[in-house]
Amino acid sequence: MSGAPGGVGAFEVTLLALLPDLPQDPMLAAILAWRALYYALPAVLGGLVAAIGPRKAAAAPPRIVQPVAPARAETLIEAQGEHRRLASGDWLAGRTAHILVGLFDPIGTHPHAVQKLAEAARETDRWPAIYKCTARTAVQARRQGWQVIGIAREAWLDPRHFDLAPPARAGLRRKLRKARAAGVTVTQGPLPLAEMARIAADWATAHGGERGFSMGRYAPGYVLGQQVFLAWRDGYLAGFATFHDGNREWTLDLMRHGPDAPDGTMQALVAAAIAEAGRLGVPRLSLAAVPEVAFGRTLPMDRAMAMLCNDGAGLLQFKAMFAPRWQPLYLAAPHAAALGLAACEIARAIASPPPLRQTEQDHAEYEFATATRPWQRGRHLSPTRGSNAR
Repeated sequence: MSGAPGGVGAFEVTLLALLPDLPQDPMLAAILAWRALYYALPAVLGGLVAAIGPRKAAAAPPRIVQPVAPARAETLIEAQGEHRRLASGDWLAGRTAHILVGLFDPIGTHPHAVQKLAEAARETDRWPAIYKCTARTAVQARRQGWQVIGIAREAWLDPRHFDLAPPARAGLRRKLRKARAAGVTVTQGPLPLAEMARIAADWATAHGGERGFSMGRYAPGYVLGQQVFLAWRDGYLAGFATFHDGNREWTLDLMRHGPDAPDGTMQALVAAAIAEAGRLGVPRLSLAAVPEVAFGRTLPMDRAMAMLCNDGAGLLQFKAMFAPRWQPLYLAAPHAAALGLAACEIARAIASPPPLRQTEQDHAEYEFATATRPWQRGRHLSPTRGSNAR
């Protein structure tokens, strides 16, 4: 920005002491003019540049990738094309202006994954940080002397033993009854891409745009690689939900609904996904994370991220209906300054992501996927399907 404050005070006193024969008034006027031009003006301009931030680079087209699914299914957001794996293969990494962000947990089981991330950050002249990691990775970072803070809680459940009967899921049962009364049915493929694009666009307009960075955004070539559940009413698509499907877990990604979707539509979609995952023997289904501020914590970092993204109150209310278990997620960085900067830059990247490009390849890949991925061939599902669902 500039060299401000540049020894303000000490420099002026030194000049006055060493030049006693010169009149003080014109000397001080000259010093003030020099300060204004050489320090104050660059500081103001630099502050404006810092407030505006770096220009957004043109986004690369979404890549259709089939990586080896890691333990954290959420890492499959790599298919969105916004992030890349490090050369070491240990991390899916996102980049902000000053931070190299290791997303979620390490992809492999390398014992020095945190150190690898720090080395990669140094090579790009950035500070390292880890975003939304579990306690296991947070402990490894703390052993390296990093600062760690809880930023969110992930809602998850075991779909093999999901039961609608417990009192904690009474609100969910009411929502499902409303959806059934309104004539909502849930199917799984084939994907009506044109209708899905319309609903996604309407949803984005109503919600001030889609969030990015660690959150998926709608693109045909992206959703065809996921588990997709469709809600219909009177022959029209009312909404859809998508899930990352990893080795041993599914993770909720996109939830999009039209403006006229009946009450309970999104609950019916998630309930159908839970039943299907249970039928397939998936041991863990994640409903994704809710910010800590939604649980009542009011640290300055929480308030700052809530202002840029959202406070998560609606997400907490929605996910609590399923009576999930809650797992803490953490933000880690080498020191407090990097921790605060990472929180601000990640929140900004989530709230204002670069645009995604659509390609003709998306449609060709869709045709291939409908022929090879069984869940896109068209199936009618029940939100209460499964051996232990009622």
